[in-house]
Amino acid sequence: MAHQSLGVVANMAEVLENQTPMVEAGTLQHLKFMLAHESMEVQREAARALGNLSAEFAQTQQLAASGAFPPLVKALACPDALV
Repeated sequence: MAHQSLGVVANMAEVLENQTPMVEAGTLQHLKFMLAHESMEVQREAARALGNLSAEFAQTQQLAASGAFPPLVKALACPDALV
């Protein structure tokens, strides 16, 4: 169920108008936490949501400031090629 919920978050993050309110609501902290989830499906959706949020330069700055990059890089070591 967590991966489905994160799928919704990732889809919402595709819309530029949603990105600032999502970041301001603290979504980045939750997504960072979910990158360490035991389920690869959950990790994949969290990474997708972060990727969608980084489409706008202002959000990329927020991602860097929030410390989201180290957990994202760590997730890249996941054996699932889709993460």
